[in-house]
Amino acid sequence: MPRSSRRRAAAWPLLVAIAMAISLLLMLLMPRRLSRPGVSVPGRLGDSHDYVKLALYPAARARPDLLIMRLDEPLFFVDAERSLHLARGQQARYLPGWTGIVPAA
Repeated sequence: MPRSSRRRAAAWPLLVAIAMAISLLLMLLMPRRLSRPGVSVPGRLGDSHDYVKLALYPAARARPDLLIMRLDEPLFFVDAERSLHLARGQQARYLPGWTGIVPAA
């Protein structure tokens, strides 16, 4: 076997080990992000039909009669209570007199 082929063959296990280390690191960091989802409030951008995050687009306007909230990450059973608490906080901020939340899929 030529010397260059042996070097290439020896590099593959190192690349596989690096890829496995990166994937393990992502797997350990991802549940923390998924277990703490944020709740964003989208608003209508101008006269268009586009709804964007109010925090990112100051020109967008929320509807005065309806509060729309969107979870930033997928909802799991372990973070449902925290997400409901965040939604109630957003509701108190935007529509202080209202008391009901209707979840939608």
